[in-house]
Amino acid sequence: MNVMKTTQRDYGIDLLRIISMLMVPIVHVIGQGGILAAAVPFSIHMNLHGC
Repeated sequence: MNVMKTTQRDYGIDLLRIISMLMVPIVHVIGQGGILAAAVPFSIHMNLHGC
């Protein structure tokens, strides 16, 4: 006798997986591309507030 089980999809976990899969190449490009090393800390914050 075949009994079909109904499973609920956890969309929060799926969204977390999608975001984490997108973050891997983004962080790789930022790190290996030199953007992170060339960034000056707090430079955007200082420029936005005119300090």
